[in-house]
Amino acid sequence: MSGPAGDSAPEAAIFDLDGVITFTAHLHAAAWKALFDAFLRRHAATTGTPFVPFDAERDYLAYVDGRPRLDGIRTFLASRGIELPEGSPSDPAEADTVAALGERKNVLFRERLEALGVEVDPAAVRLVRELRARGVRVGVASSSKNTERILRRAGLDDLFEARVDGVERERLGLEGKPAPDIFLECLRRLGRDDPGRSLLAEDAVVGVEAGRAGGFGLVLGVDRGGNWIRLREHGGDWIVQDFRRVTADRIAEYFRCRRHVKPNAIAAWPELERALAGRRLSVFIDVAALAGPGAGLGDVEVRATLNALAEIWPTTVVSDGPDAAGRVARSLRGVDGIEVAGVDRVERALAASRSGTGLPLYIAVAPWAEVESGSAAGVRAGDGAGSKREPLTEKVVAAGGIAVLVTELPRPTRAPYTLQAPLEVRAFLDRVAQVRG
Repeated sequence: MSGPAGDSAPEAAIFDLDGVITFTAHLHAAAWKALFDAFLRRHAATTGTPFVPFDAERDYLAYVDGRPRLDGIRTFLASRGIELPEGSPSDPAEADTVAALGERKNVLFRERLEALGVEVDPAAVRLVRELRARGVRVGVASSSKNTERILRRAGLDDLFEARVDGVERERLGLEGKPAPDIFLECLRRLGRDDPGRSLLAEDAVVGVEAGRAGGFGLVLGVDRGGNWIRLREHGGDWIVQDFRRVTADRIAEYFRCRRHVKPNAIAAWPELERALAGRRLSVFIDVAALAGPGAGLGDVEVRATLNALAEIWPTTVVSDGPDAAGRVARSLRGVDGIEVAGVDRVERALAASRSGTGLPLYIAVAPWAEVESGSAAGVRAGDGAGSKREPLTEKVVAAGGIAVLVTELPRPTRAPYTLQAPLEVRAFLDRVAQVRG
């Protein structure tokens, strides 16, 4: 992340279109599937190989999402070991060339667009208008050559102050994602020249990679379905599943506090794995770090993660007060080997670590972390008393341990790493459970 520390608002914001402003990704995925399945059937019949259909979720996200159309064709076919002639736009529609497949995909997409229309995310549109009302210049940049058509069909012709799409990318000879070219060109058209003071919102892995490569001050990854961890690993600074809780005020807060940004423990896992390898661990987890939809103590996958972790390393869920500890202990019935204890248990582990008996790994929750009451079985807001955690975090770090702070936005902390949400805590603990001393 670049740009002056402490800026209170971005100068510009650039939004991808499909999957961010509009819900047209499913139209693209359906068009890609129709195109590739027809081609793959012909290819299988010609070569005598099995027909393996295009997966509209996995293959779409891995090979075509966010890429220029022809790049997506090349990337997917390469994954199947298939190479086609490039061809040209004048190729007949039935030709098996990259260019002809690209034209056929465009026809299939436009048919679906006209038949089904465009679904718009009203919260994303609200955010764009909020930012513009604050004086932030806002543009749209998309690999799609149908950007203008989609915006017009959605009635959003006047939403953005600048637009760079697949047509302009081709005309200007710009590289496609994961190169940042279309985003930087859009920024230039907005009259801004510092990506470090700008926001980029993207839902594709190659898009967040482009934002990172372009040096954008905030790369906002939009996870519309099971892609959170990959968006994080590939360059997302702040990941959201929708825009309902994203406001101009919260974006301004991010820019104001970004001098406090610490490496995310998922994105920095290779570094952390090296630090943990060959060490004996003692794992301590604030109970509030396990409070969230799909990540609570009652969640089957969370319980499986805790079981796997406790089989390898001494694992303690930290909860303050006998009442809270009792609730947590009851919620953990059936999870073997997990201790429920207060902060004093961490203190004792720190004393033991000084004599070389283990490396404390402490996952704390910021006092301002938003824990929804009742969102995790047996956990209530306040069970993990965050206001007491920063002094303990400082002690863990001073003793040579590793502390990870769970906080949605950047906050001052001595913890060298952060996680954003309970979903990331679960993914992180899955990885820790694979580390061997």
